[in-house]
Amino acid sequence: METFPNKSPKAKTGKRKILLYVFFTLIVVLLFFVVLEFLARTARNAGLVNPERPDDRVAYADNPFIKVTIKGVKYYESSSQWMVKSRFLVKKPRRLYRIFILGESFAMGFPYVAQQAPNDKGGMDSWIRAELEVLGLAKRFEIINAAAGSQNSFSVKNYAKAACDSGADLIIIATGNNEGYSPSELNILLNKLTSYRLLKKAILREPDLFERPTVPPKNESLKIISSAFRKNLEEIILYAKEKKVAVALATLPINLRGVVLVHSSALLSKEYLEGLRLRREGSFQKAIDVFLKSPESGAKYFQIGKCLEGLGRFDDAFKAYMAAVTLDPANRMLPTHNDMIKDMAKEYNLLLIDLESRIKSMAKNGIPGMEQFQDYCHMRWRYYAACADEITSTLRSAGIIPHENVPWNDFDEKLEMLLKQMKTNESYLRMFEHNPPIFFAEEDDYWVHNVQ
Repeated sequence: METFPNKSPKAKTGKRKILLYVFFTLIVVLLFFVVLEFLARTARNAGLVNPERPDDRVAYADNPFIKVTIKGVKYYESSSQWMVKSRFLVKKPRRLYRIFILGESFAMGFPYVAQQAPNDKGGMDSWIRAELEVLGLAKRFEIINAAAGSQNSFSVKNYAKAACDSGADLIIIATGNNEGYSPSELNILLNKLTSYRLLKKAILREPDLFERPTVPPKNESLKIISSAFRKNLEEIILYAKEKKVAVALATLPINLRGVVLVHSSALLSKEYLEGLRLRREGSFQKAIDVFLKSPESGAKYFQIGKCLEGLGRFDDAFKAYMAAVTLDPANRMLPTHNDMIKDMAKEYNLLLIDLESRIKSMAKNGIPGMEQFQDYCHMRWRYYAACADEITSTLRSAGIIPHENVPWNDFDEKLEMLLKQMKTNESYLRMFEHNPPIFFAEEDDYWVHNVQ
């Protein structure tokens, strides 16, 4: 019987050496990256480097709060350059109810309140704070504006979790205007590393303004975008439940009559152009019949909405405008996502703050537009105040804010009182209003840009 000799001790020793070499090499490499990440985070916290790229801030959020010690007292301080400046105690005083407002630039109060800007008046948080001061409740409630510009629900989710870890009693989630980009799990993981983000920022070229899309990417289906949006909201809800933090979900107002810059060959079809001519002549029903034959586009339903308004069919016009937004969101809340928020509030037994319905009730013919908004999704100060009024009314109905005898008789009287409390006025707030950005117009008709 043939036998095979055992491997020599020398061969075993050689293999062991190779394995040990590989093992210690991996340890050294790992230690190198751990030290690199530590140095990168230390430099970021010290303000020496900024790892954020404009194109990444929509989906990847850095830690929004850091701990600082001032004269022996520990505070949380906003650390993201996309947030407003805020500072609040790490050790929350007894009987203080801490409320965070979370979302994107709409929730932040842009353009009156902007990231790292000195003005703090005009956004929803300022109106809520002023109301509590007038009612003598300011010492019982703390309102923290933890919204950030140019975010979507992926980064808002991380901000919300940080708020839950920072003494929140209630988080108000008002997000949804920037949905459209769904990063992979690997990208989310890698972008948690400050060193990776610094490296990416150093290597990748920033796209020019005109290379950036003005609407959510069309290569991802609405189903994928909506699924990611729901998943992010669910993660917030479940994390808050685990931390015993209350959650309120807010629908967002939608600018239905604003006109956006779109990339569509549908705007040059003979049916669309003929429908446009008929609509301008006042032949609204004939125009509708022609528009219905034109290629599918947001512009098509926008024009049908205008015709239906001309015929006095305002409920039908509202539906047509909603269809236009669904096809061309242009960084506006998708109507289906507002419906999703209402359903999730019922499903998880959460507070619902219906800002969409509040603004709709204030708009002419129930169709929000440029009277309420100053661009695609940012509101005029009066309507931010109305949204704040809806928040406090909802919190009062839920028993969170006490039922006090309010010293005003109507909304206009309340506005005057709150303006005085904030030591500001309408003229001052109007200084912060801006002209519509390049991809937005106050005209009747969609623009044609870079037609494919």
